[in-house]
Amino acid sequence: MATRIATTATIHRLSVEDVLAMVEAEILDERARVELVEGVLVTMNPIGAEHGDTVATLAEHITLAVVGRLRVRVRDMLEDLR
Repeated sequence: MATRIATTATIHRLSVEDVLAMVEAEILDERARVELVEGVLVTMNPIGAEHGDTVATLAEHITLAVVGRLRVRVRDMLEDLR
């Protein structure tokens, strides 16, 4: 999905190599919460409780669907259910 931007500025698309070079040059922190979307570096919001709950629910459903055939790995915080 393309987003139209009302501007006269030129957008310069980035590659993965460009972003890695920015990290190497310390222009971009290697822990920065960013994603490269169609050549545009987008700042991501911090992961909150709602996001974590959604990821956990999806992981449970996917794990049940592929049990015995695939292993599902999720990178998330631990939660005490007691």
